[in-house]
Amino acid sequence: MQVPKGKRVEEGHPTHTFEFRLIAAPRPTISWFKDDGTGPAPLEESERFLMRMIADVHLYIVELEVKDIQPDDEGTYKIEAKNKEGVAVASVTLEVNSKLNTQLLAVSSPYPYPESTGAT
Repeated sequence: MQVPKGKRVEEGHPTHTFEFRLIAAPRPTISWFKDDGTGPAPLEESERFLMRMIADVHLYIVELEVKDIQPDDEGTYKIEAKNKEGVAVASVTLEVNSKLNTQLLAVSSPYPYPESTGAT
């Protein structure tokens, strides 16, 4: 299975697609999982998570599209392709730069705030 590289994206990024390529016969059943550090959990298709499979004879292009990237999308995404001949498994990591962290970095100063003297 050809596996994409991990990716780091900004929170709010409109979309990111992971593409996996595999050769299989017969057609595999595809399952997706997400592990956010608490263990893998099945990932279901939704408005934000689109799953596609394009077939060309025995070549399959399998995609997971994540829309409107949010901090809780960060984690390891695993694909499992299964047929009567066996199972192929691969994973890829998505890292999300939070807007809050970016804003805090932009406004932080190397100098401490002056201490209050109590005088006004």
